[in-house]
Amino acid sequence: MRCCEGCGKPLPADAAPRKRFCSAECERRSYYEGRRDKDHAKEESEEGIPLREFQCEQCGHWVRVMSKNDKRFRFCSAKCEKTFWKRNKPKAARASKASAGRGFGGGYFERCCKWCGKSFGTQSATALYCCREHKHMALMWKKQNAAEEKKARKRSKYRPFVDGGSD
Repeated sequence: MRCCEGCGKPLPADAAPRKRFCSAECERRSYYEGRRDKDHAKEESEEGIPLREFQCEQCGHWVRVMSKNDKRFRFCSAKCEKTFWKRNKPKAARASKASAGRGFGGGYFERCCKWCGKSFGTQSATALYCCREHKHMALMWKKQNAAEEKKARKRSKYRPFVDGGSD
């Protein structure tokens, strides 16, 4: 005689060969108990063994990382990380005149404004104008004169430049 795996009661004689539980409730209870046991076993195995240990570079506190989701490698907290980077700027920022921007290792560039010709310093490698107003005025001028420039380009295709200099 076979017995229920959940409660131990005997199963009916006409029960299907694969039937393991006497009722749906018994089957559910057994399923959830099994899940709870598996989850608990997983927590216990990860509980005592740290994934990595390190000493915080800012405060010197020893950190034991137990969770796979914990992304700390150098600092014990966000506060320590912020304090560290305020005091110790990245090498690229120290080497250049300006800060390294967003940490991409940028630098300081000396440019000449296309609108006024004035020299200006910038962190952008692609800056063309010294201020917003000059950029705006250049764009407006370009829009106003776009048709004329287009005609001039067409004309230059048909009449190539001929050097009329001395021979």
